Amino acid sequence: MRIILVILSLLLAACSQSQVNETLATPQEQSLAVRFIAALQSGQLDSVKASMEPQLYAQTLGIERSFQAGIPKATNTRLVTVAVQTNTVNGASQTLKALNYEFGAGTRWAVIQIVMKVAPGGPQIVGWHAAPSDHQPTTGGAFTLAGKGALHYFWLAAMVLSTLTIVTALILIGRSTGVRRRWLWAIGSALGLGQFTLNWTTGVWIFRPLGFFLLGSAAFKASPFDAWMLSFSLPVVAVIFLLRRKALTAQPDDTSFD
Repeated sequence: MRIILVILSLLLAACSQSQVNETLATPQEQSLAVRFIAALQSGQLDSVKASMEPQLYAQTLGIERSFQAGIPKATNTRLVTVAVQTNTVNGASQTLKALNYEFGAGTRWAVIQIVMKVAPGGPQIVGWHAAPSDHQPTTGGAFTLAGKGALHYFWLAAMVLSTLTIVTALILIGRSTGVRRRWLWAIGSALGLGQFTLNWTTGVWIFRPLGFFLLGSAAFKASPFDAWMLSFSLPVVAVIFLLRRKALTAQPDDTSFD
């Protein structure tokens, strides 16, 4: 159940991403970004020259044609995420915004990041980076069972089993009488030890022996472009309690769970 709730929460967060984008990037900044993409594709970079850093404008002119050849036409341009960073140098603050777009169709897509500096006279483009893709970038890390193998199903089962074991132990700790050091058992049982993390898209997994997870599992997606990262840990203390429950409940209870 916890796994389902985590996934639903993240999906709901993704649904409100457009609202976050509208808050972080002004209509003027978004309009400039779209015009910049169109200018790159049409070869009319002069139309946004006034809003570009001079050095960046000169550099972009030099690679404009190669960009047009490798990147699809800017159809269905969609703002996916916005990142904001403010730096203070010698007492002066400077705010940079990175607007990340995807566009394309069929098997020709691209991601482009446009970095703008917030200035009194209006936003100024100070950097950009683009990368082609043979699929829609935001669907590359989608959670799907299509094409998944035994490792992926094992991982889901391990997440469910870890969380169920911990929840069961916590319920029994709360309901059992005669358990000494009840709070210590509860805290220890609530934490799974070690971190096994799987990249759901690539199937690559890693293990961190010093990590832990509350209630034994977690699901995380860093951004709409990234893959789901599914994790579980070993419910070591919970298993020990379940195995020793009869012996522990036979002891005098000198603590209270309440």
